[in-house]
Amino acid sequence: MRVPPDADVATQASEQIRSCIDRLGPTDTPPLFVLDAGYDPVALSWLLWQQDNPGPRATLLVRLRGDRVFYRDPGPRPPGKRGPTARHGAKFTLADPTTWGPPDAEHHTHDPHHGHVRVTAWHRLHPALYSQSAGGRYKHLPRTPIVEATIIRVDIENPPRRNGATNTHTLWLWHTGQPTDLDTCWRAYLRRFDIEHTFKHAKTHLGWLAPTIRHPEQADRWTWLILTALTQLRLAKPHTTGARLPWQPHQPPHRLTPSRVRSGFPHLHAIIGTPAQPRKNTHPGPGRPKGTPRGPAPRHPVIKKPQKR
Repeated sequence: MRVPPDADVATQASEQIRSCIDRLGPTDTPPLFVLDAGYDPVALSWLLWQQDNPGPRATLLVRLRGDRVFYRDPGPRPPGKRGPTARHGAKFTLADPTTWGPPDAEHHTHDPHHGHVRVTAWHRLHPALYSQSAGGRYKHLPRTPIVEATIIRVDIENPPRRNGATNTHTLWLWHTGQPTDLDTCWRAYLRRFDIEHTFKHAKTHLGWLAPTIRHPEQADRWTWLILTALTQLRLAKPHTTGARLPWQPHQPPHRLTPSRVRSGFPHLHAIIGTPAQPRKNTHPGPGRPKGTPRGPAPRHPVIKKPQKR
C-alpha cells in the first residue's frame, strides 16, 4: 500500500495489521508480524495495544538499532521518599553490556545452516518518550505513555569457513503482543530476509525502478505488473531447469532461484504458448502533429516529514 506524503507510516502500518488479522479470522496461533528497523516499534505497539484496549490477538517483532536506550520498571516508591513518582528505573543500553544484567529468559540451539545460536531476553523494558517524540504523536496526552516490551538479543555464530574464519552476527528485536517462544522469534525474523532478496531481484532483474514515470497511479500499475511477473516465475519453477551459465553452480530443481527460472523461461513459450498475436510489420506512426504545444512537465514542491526522535 502506498504511503501518501501527508500520512503517518506507523498509523498506516497498524491499520494494515488490523486489516490482515480480520481477513485471517480465528487462528490457532496468533499471527506474527515481522518488521525491519525502518518502523517505529514504540508507536506501533502503542497504536495496537494501548490506544485501543484490548488490542488485537497478534505478535509484533521489530528489529532495533544497536544504539537504542531503554529503562527498567522503577518499582514501588521507597517509604518516606517525597516528590513525584519515578517513571524510569535503571538504564538498559544496547551498546553497553554492563547495563544489561542477567537475562529473564535464555535459549540455546544449533542450526545446521546458521550454526550456534544464543537468544536472550529481558522483559518489561520501555523507552523514555517525550511530548515531541515521533513527530508530536503524544503531545495531546496529559502524560507520555509507558510502552513496555521484551527486548531480545540474538547472537548467531556461523559455522567455520574453509579458511577457518567464523562470522558472528547480532540482532536486537522488540517483542510485544502475545507471548512467543524465543526459538520462534529468531527464526521468524531471519525468514524476513527472503523478502529483501525478492525486492533486490525485482529491482535488479525485473526493472522495478527502471521506468521514468510522473504519477503515483503509473507506479502502482507498474508494481502490479512486476508482481505478476514474480508470480509467473514462481509458477514456472516446477516446469523448467533453467539455463545455467558456465560459472554458475549447479542447483537442484526444487531450489532454483527466480533468476535461474527466468533464464529458462523462454523455453516454456513453445510449450504453453502465448495469448498475444504475432507482431505485424507496419510503418511507424506519424507521431506528434507539427505545431502541437508541449509545455514543461508540472513540478510539485517537496514535502518534508518530521524526523523521528
